[in-house]
Amino acid sequence: MKQNFYFWRLLLLLVARQLFADPLFFDTSRLVEHGFENISSAPCENDNLVIYYENRLYRDELYAAGIAAALVDSALPDSVDFTLVPSRRALPICELRIDRARYKQFVGSAEGAVPDTTFVTVANVRKASPVWFRRFANPSFAKIDLTVYPTFSVYLGNYDDRFKLFFALMPVVSTTLWKGASAYVEASVPLYNDVNYQYFRFIDYPQLSKAAISQIVRLPFNILASVSYGLYNPNRYGWAGEINKRFLQRRLSVGYSFEYTGFLLYYDKEWFKSEKTLLTSKLYAVYYADFLNCQFGLSYNRYVMKDSGWLFEFSRNLRENTVGIFAGSTSIDKFGGMMIRFPLSRQRRTRPRLLRLTMPQYYEYSYRATNKVYTTHSPVQTGISIYTGTKLTYLDLHLTPNYVANNLRQFQKAFQAIHAKPEREELREYLFK
Repeated sequence: MKQNFYFWRLLLLLVARQLFADPLFFDTSRLVEHGFENISSAPCENDNLVIYYENRLYRDELYAAGIAAALVDSALPDSVDFTLVPSRRALPICELRIDRARYKQFVGSAEGAVPDTTFVTVANVRKASPVWFRRFANPSFAKIDLTVYPTFSVYLGNYDDRFKLFFALMPVVSTTLWKGASAYVEASVPLYNDVNYQYFRFIDYPQLSKAAISQIVRLPFNILASVSYGLYNPNRYGWAGEINKRFLQRRLSVGYSFEYTGFLLYYDKEWFKSEKTLLTSKLYAVYYADFLNCQFGLSYNRYVMKDSGWLFEFSRNLRENTVGIFAGSTSIDKFGGMMIRFPLSRQRRTRPRLLRLTMPQYYEYSYRATNKVYTTHSPVQTGISIYTGTKLTYLDLHLTPNYVANNLRQFQKAFQAIHAKPEREELREYLFK
């Protein structure tokens, strides 16, 4: 008798849930099963559902947003619009507000159809929730990534020694500690060294190049800030920080970064260290333009050699590739060059695990020429910056308004990938049953 009571009670609860279901309820297990992390959902005004998620599965963040949109679309009533909130280290970065009717019309159209750019809007985060202690579905905390990428440097020498080459592998161990916090250790393992041994950046044996703990926080008025402490390139240690604010519907990024460091180097079985006395900094502005899908950057920098001056940067996105040029001037020198960033891994990476071996998403390389190169002692160029491993402008890479507006077909490709998957599974079952 008691068993029948519990049976009917359970049945009544299931029926009541279907009859009185909240249309804004979203089952996060769909995103969890697919491989997204740090997932949470919350209702918002005007019958809008806000879904927080973090992508460490797909190389391109916009394609990942398209996958998340297709999964959410298949689980919600047609009357409900939704907003995707991509995150980094479980910290909300921006909002992708989806107009459901226009979205469904575009993803269901032919491949050659012109996308309606109004079906997705890139906006600031309205609410910083989920808050610190709210639970996430499929959290990424304490999961470790071992990333290995190649690197090389080319130095142009004198007439009797024109090229100096350096090749190495750079293994990086990284993890998210808690919301907004990460720890990483990067090493350099030389494979080929043509450069003079006294060049401290090109030592012939493995060494640490970066190791730091960093914390990113959201401040009022949609301001992002970061602080880190550790070992940085080139051979510096100490504190670093950055603050960033977006204007003009996230098309203008304005920020300031600084590093307060000392010299640190392990060389020939001995540590060389100085007190933290050097202050380097960067005051910058970046504008994201729809035409040509490009970025313009202007900054005033104080560099490692205590020289300072303006730096202009221009880059253009060609799908997932980026090419650009830069030119700078300091009180004692002028320099310039070009850069390229291109994909280095498959679109879908290996699923995040407790320990994952993976390739870097993108590889960035730059060539630079300068007027003055000091050849006595170690080679020192002016305009040298400290690389800390944390850049707030990189958090929304491929989620800027110009990139989204020019690559909306990623939503269509993602939608087709999700809805083609069951057909492939049915074919596999038919062939191998």
